[in-house]
Amino acid sequence: MEYVILGNGIAGVCAAETIRQFDSKGCITMVSDETFTPYSRPMISMVLAGQVTSDQLPIRSRSFYEDLKINAVLGSRVSGIDVDQKSVMIH
Repeated sequence: MEYVILGNGIAGVCAAETIRQFDSKGCITMVSDETFTPYSRPMISMVLAGQVTSDQLPIRSRSFYEDLKINAVLGSRVSGIDVDQKSVMIH
């Protein structure tokens, strides 16, 4: 099976982890306009306020994509989805 996850926020992360629980061999591609490993977006305001350091933002390790065998397409946006052709256009 092939899976495409749009976004690497907590929903995308949980989707990938859940897929891996049930399908250890399926191809997972995760597309995100972010260039960072998954991090806690709500905590950004806490970093700006000086309550926490930026080191506390990541919600998964740097090896997250490798550990789950995810093809990470970072720094890219999805510009379209063709359901009939089962394809995703990225720019």
